[in-house]
Amino acid sequence: ELGIAYNISFGFGVAAVTPICSLVYFGLIKKKWPRFELRSTFLPGQVSGLLWSIGNLASNYAVWSPLGLTVGFPLTQFALLVAAVWGIAWFKEITAKRRIF
Repeated sequence: ELGIAYNISFGFGVAAVTPICSLVYFGLIKKKWPRFELRSTFLPGQVSGLLWSIGNLASNYAVWSPLGLTVGFPLTQFALLVAAVWGIAWFKEITAKRRIF
């Protein structure tokens, strides 16, 4: 299906462009290189990228196939609201009411 092909090429594109953007940012803009801990961060980074790609594929499938754009796209954006409430209510990421509202 078209959506799967799109997501696969999108994932490879992100994997190819991210190191280039990092080189430009740290080499030309910040002019200070961070410590790279590849041994401890490579696998978690790859797993999180894979999980994000699966979520992106699922949201695209929901928008394209059974629901359509008028219902499916707002539902994928509603996930952002759910994540924000989850972070504030459960993980206490923001505690001052002034910062929430």
